[in-house]
Amino acid sequence: DLGFDFLRHSKTELCLRIANPTKRCDSRATDALAARLNPTLSLGAGERHEVDVAWDLVRHAVPDASDASEVWMPKVEPGPRFDVTIQTGAGHPAKIIPTSNWREVANQLVDAGLTVALIGAPRDPSFEAFGVMNLVGKYPLTETLGVVVSSGVHVAGDTGTGHIAAAYGVPTVSVFGPTEPTVYAPRGPRTTVLRRGVTPEGVSVQEIVAAVLAMKRGTS
Repeated sequence: DLGFDFLRHSKTELCLRIANPTKRCDSRATDALAARLNPTLSLGAGERHEVDVAWDLVRHAVPDASDASEVWMPKVEPGPRFDVTIQTGAGHPAKIIPTSNWREVANQLVDAGLTVALIGAPRDPSFEAFGVMNLVGKYPLTETLGVVVSSGVHVAGDTGTGHIAAAYGVPTVSVFGPTEPTVYAPRGPRTTVLRRGVTPEGVSVQEIVAAVLAMKRGTS
């Protein structure tokens, strides 16, 4: 009866068109082909936070829909617990924090007495450092989620694990660069977003460490 495309790329727009529900709903197309496949509503996509745009799209299609009282996330088996987990990679090269910066962040956190683990997919950057557990490429996604959910603080660039951690209520520090945090920042009860210009390396090591320590102290 009703179909939504919240991703808005050609492949997902094509799936929605082929499924052919009675009503197709979309808030913005991200390319020319996507724009031709389904009707779109102008709801401020690209200017307002993606979550707010998505909710407005739902309300347009289902006027009596109420706001969700809580975020529902699937249950995951808790993994080994670390004071801090660091996601070293990101989905786009422009969003990746230099490995040298992550190494220094990890070293300073270890010096502060915290346990630190690196996580990521097999092709994500990794490094070896004293007192740092390198789990990059060693766990499948489900087990990686268990490590994230068990974290004292999760640190990441502008990438998926930051959103996942925030949604599970894990204190989260996200380092942004080319994308706009007001549109794409993780949503959660305890999130900090750092951004200095359009490249993530504009955020200093000291800023990242200070944000993590503030999260651990419960002052952020």
